[in-house]
Amino acid sequence: LLDLSLQKTFTFRGGQNRVKFMLDGFNVLNQATVRGYSSNNLSIANSSRVSSILPARVFRVGTQINF
Repeated sequence: LLDLSLQKTFTFRGGQNRVKFMLDGFNVLNQATVRGYSSNNLSIANSSRVSSILPARVFRVGTQINF
């Protein structure tokens, strides 16, 4: 798993006002990590069936304005 975050802040009017731009990336390598199985009972046939995996790549873009 690899999560990345980039941020850049710009200041205006002597530091009174700020604008921050943000870019976040989650699961950048796109690994399908198993989070759970359908059953913990190993004696049944469906015990190795995967019930949930880690979500695929997600990117988030944001802006924060302070005045």
